[in-house]
Amino acid sequence: MPRSSWNFLDKELLAWWLTEDNFSDVVSHFLVMRGSLEPQACFLASTSGTPEQKAQLNALMEEMVELKRNFQRERWIEVDMAWHEHIYEMSGNPFLISFASLFHSVYHTYFTSITQNEVGETGSAPGNR
Repeated sequence: MPRSSWNFLDKELLAWWLTEDNFSDVVSHFLVMRGSLEPQACFLASTSGTPEQKAQLNALMEEMVELKRNFQRERWIEVDMAWHEHIYEMSGNPFLISFASLFHSVYHTYFTSITQNEVGETGSAPGNR
């Protein structure tokens, strides 16, 4: 089947595609998607989010600030992913919420690759050594 016929919104295809050989391409396409979706998700989250959801988002941000002082790489990645996913959930838009779920593995691999661990070494995700 030609690549133009692939369904890149299929979780299994996305997991298969996210390999060392394809990592840079996947991240490049992923960043375009993020740049397209996240501003709208943020806007909707700010206007549609409940006070409880906004408080949770602030708590996640406060934890990230604390983690900047006392860095723990795996916890940082968990909190950063949760923060982004929470914004999509707060949007109230079922399509945006589905994108957050779909891209979970890409977010994790991407954030792992761009963060540093406790001793200052860069992440070891494929393609970003």
